[in-house]
Amino acid sequence: MKNFVDSDTIIVSLMNGIDSEIIIDERYGINHIVHTYVIAINAVREKNIINFKDNGQIVFGNSNGIEDRETGYIKHLFNNTGITYKISDEILKKSCWKFMLNVGLNQVSSILNAPYGVFSELAPESITSMLQDVRAKRKTEVEMLSGQVIEFGEKYSVAAPVNNLLYKMIKTIEFANESK
Repeated sequence: MKNFVDSDTIIVSLMNGIDSEIIIDERYGINHIVHTYVIAINAVREKNIINFKDNGQIVFGNSNGIEDRETGYIKHLFNNTGITYKISDEILKKSCWKFMLNVGLNQVSSILNAPYGVFSELAPESITSMLQDVRAKRKTEVEMLSGQVIEFGEKYSVAAPVNNLLYKMIKTIEFANESK
């Protein structure tokens, strides 16, 4: 996307995890980023087809918690396109909450082959994106989630034994899927 980014470009990453903004910042600078996460979406990807019952909600905001020109542009765009959104004045805190939810729920659901209904009231019959990847024998997002926890743990000398075990289990599932 390098050829499409200039000084007025605003980048909104809808990726799970918390490292996409770090990567964007390293490449394009923090002035291009509006922090974002998606909640309550129940999309299921099967090959090149995505089905869903709920559009979910995009939550976004700036790290300083103040609505500014960039968030105003995104708000205007979402209003004109009918995208459901919420502006958060605590986007970094809320993004970390979503990250922790994904790290725990996605891995456990994938290991147990369990839908949301086992864990929460969010579309009980739907499944996490990581479980979709496991079932489709695709590479999962475990590196972006659990791998990031491992990296932070090493950097800040914080043990995360349960996360490390879940990570190894998902990597074993990925390896088994590749072998088939």
